[in-house]
Amino acid sequence: MKIGKTSLLAQLNDGLLTLNLSELALYDGKGKGTVSVDARREQARITKVFSLTGLQLQPFLTDAADFDKLEGTGNFELDISTTGISQKTFVGALNGNGSILFSDGAINGINLAAMARNVTSAFTGSGEVQKTDFAELSGTYTIKNGLLENKDLKLLNPFIQVSGSGQVNIPPKTQNYRLEPKLTASAQGQGGSEAAGIVVPLKITGTWNDPKFAPDLAGVISNVADPNALKEKIEEAGKEKLQENLKGGLKEGLEGGLKGLGGMLGGKKN
Repeated sequence: MKIGKTSLLAQLNDGLLTLNLSELALYDGKGKGTVSVDARREQARITKVFSLTGLQLQPFLTDAADFDKLEGTGNFELDISTTGISQKTFVGALNGNGSILFSDGAINGINLAAMARNVTSAFTGSGEVQKTDFAELSGTYTIKNGLLENKDLKLLNPFIQVSGSGQVNIPPKTQNYRLEPKLTASAQGQGGSEAAGIVVPLKITGTWNDPKFAPDLAGVISNVADPNALKEKIEEAGKEKLQENLKGGLKEGLEGGLKGLGGMLGGKKN
């Protein structure tokens, strides 16, 4: 990791090292924090508490975790501890909590807006650039013995709102996560207007370097397999832009998606 101007006070006493970073320049951002390493026992104990603001996400996460899928500006709150005798045992015994707040960025590798506009793309892919821009991406998390869990992820995009929850297993660098993107009634998705209409849940599995994206079939069926329920949702939205979309690609996408589901379910009528 690349660290800029830093103010550091270090104290070492009988095998207990305490670091106080009152000033820390890091990837165009800044922060402060404390680190302690207690080596007085057979297994060392490490604790870290950090508050970081304004970091450039892509270079920071690439250097820190070999993860280059996120762009934007990030704020981090971190309070973690662990014990062990090697990097592997430290990661496996990691515990703590924290929060993230990312702004004006993008997730590379998936286009949630295109998927929400066209149900068919959840199965076949739309051919568009695989990138999801966001005004805000935020959430909190806990870590227990190397397993990170999040229940309140929120992403705000001009045309969709996304919520998410799931787990990330840190030692093997794998994830089991579920996202619910909701098409908004107008271009005010990031302004807090109520998300309406179609939900196509998305499952993210695999490794950090090779994530796998797939629609949650059960979720799709529960949200779009009933034409009457879908019609009621659309009528409740009552927004001009949504009606325009229904006249075009969204209607075609829903028809294709429902036909595809019918085939997958053994020819049952939807």
